[in-house]
Amino acid sequence: MKYQDLTNLYFYLLLKLINMSWKIVEIRDMLKEMLDKFEEINDETVEQQNNIEKIEENYVQYNNLIKKGGDIVNDITNREYYETLFVYFGFFFFFGCVIFVLLKRIPIHKIIVHAFELISKITNLNKNSDL
Repeated sequence: MKYQDLTNLYFYLLLKLINMSWKIVEIRDMLKEMLDKFEEINDETVEQQNNIEKIEENYVQYNNLIKKGGDIVNDITNREYYETLFVYFGFFFFFGCVIFVLLKRIPIHKIIVHAFELISKITNLNKNSDL
C-alpha cells in the first residue's frame, strides 16, 4: 500500500469517526431531551396524583357530610312525629278533662232523661192526633 492510500484511508476513517461521534452526540442530546421530558411527565403525573388524592379526600368528606345531613333530617323527622303525637295526646287529654268537668257540673243524665220524656210525649201527641 502506498502512503497516499493510507493517508486517504486514515482521513476516511477519521471522517467516519467524526461523523459517528456527531451522531453519538446527537443521540445523546436526543436521549437527554427524552429524559427531561420523562422527568417533566413524571412530575406532572405525581402532581396529578396528588390532586386526585385531594379530590378523593374531598369526596369522602362530602359523603360524610351528606350522611350527617341525612341523619339530622331523620332525627328532625322523628322529633316532628313525636311532637305532633304529643300535641294530639295533649288535645285529647284537654278535651277529656273538659268533658269530665262538664259531666260533673251539668247533670247530663237528667238532661238525657228529660229529652227521652220529651220525645216520648211528642210521639204520644202524634199518635193521639192521628186518631
